Amino acid sequence: METSDNIESDPGFVALAMANGTLVWSVLTGLVVGTILTAINQGDVLMAGETLSLIKTGLNYLVP
Repeated sequence: METSDNIESDPGFVALAMANGTLVWSVLTGLVVGTILTAINQGDVLMAGETLSLIKTGLNYLVP
């Protein structure tokens, strides 16, 4: 079991998410993976020159 001293000294989730460039790497990863997923999932639509679904495309970038 953890003692209250350990809990108080642990950084919170927000502090960890913002530390050491985590947010920057997360955004970059989302951009790369989202672009790949959009190409895979909607490649046929892109090749046909049709309009992409903005909801599907947006969700591709939020998945990572």
